[in-house]
Amino acid sequence: MIIFAVMTGRRFSYCLLCMCLVWLMMSCAGNGTEMRQHLEELEQQNSSGDELLNDSLAEALVTYFNSHGDADEQMRAKYILGCTYCNLNELPRALMAYYEAADCADTTRADCNYKLLSLIHGQCAMIYHTQVQPRSELQELRLSELYARKDKDTLQAIKRYSQQSGAYDFLKMPDSVIYVKERAAQQFREIGRNDRAARTLGGSTITSLLKKGEVSKAFEYSRIYEQESGLFDADKNIAKGFEIYYYIKGECYLATHQPDSAEYWFRKELLDGKDIRNQIAGSKGLQEVFVQKRISDSIAKYATLAYELNDSAYSLSEMENIQKFQASYNYNHQRIA
Repeated sequence: MIIFAVMTGRRFSYCLLCMCLVWLMMSCAGNGTEMRQHLEELEQQNSSGDELLNDSLAEALVTYFNSHGDADEQMRAKYILGCTYCNLNELPRALMAYYEAADCADTTRADCNYKLLSLIHGQCAMIYHTQVQPRSELQELRLSELYARKDKDTLQAIKRYSQQSGAYDFLKMPDSVIYVKERAAQQFREIGRNDRAARTLGGSTITSLLKKGEVSKAFEYSRIYEQESGLFDADKNIAKGFEIYYYIKGECYLATHQPDSAEYWFRKELLDGKDIRNQIAGSKGLQEVFVQKRISDSIAKYATLAYELNDSAYSLSEMENIQKFQASYNYNHQRIA
């Protein structure tokens, strides 16, 4: 039968595999030990960073624990289902699974699984972030922080609090960004994480200070970031993936009308940051430099380059969205074919 399924095409083979898997899982329904073992294995894979893509398995676990498990096991199974949907880019279904998982928790019990509740709301916040819904993201991050504190996980709670600044940044509320970041940095220092505190004072903290005209403070936070974050080598080069800082440093110098120093950092951005985000930032920065220097040919050159890179970035983003939609369509079509 399996040979016939393979010969008749992928759709039938895929459906047959799913049906066999579900049948196998449900045939084990009387053996709670095996089902708990399956759940623990998926939890371990998820914790290790491995993508969970088998929704038939995750759905079978939810079905089993809805009938045979306690509230904590139901929450764990539904969380794993949410992670699986998330990996499959089925974000509405992922959110539904996460909310159903959260509903399983009894926060009046002393043994409530606050750690998992914090993770659930953190995952919801991530989805809202990708969907550019900052107010919903903010609400979920606050809940994640709350439950991390109830779990007595201070480090996780501070991280979730610090992340709230990203929503405020999108909402164009620089005062709130600065307030959250400075308070989070102080909390990191109180638990001895000066490196985390320094990283918190970089990025959007500095750009928000520049928007408010607080240039001296921006330079001070830049110094702390470079000296205490642990992200720089002996030659003052930042770790790979953080090159956008060079653009921020250049903006500090532009704010104090030092275009030559700003140009150095923007060119370093172009040299070291190879992805399109860094290339756009470096080109935009150099355009601003030559506006200050009043060199029209160079203004036009980097304005054109920034425009072309932005256009490429938009096309790439649209292509990625189309590919995600197509993958989701193909997956769902396979299941119902």
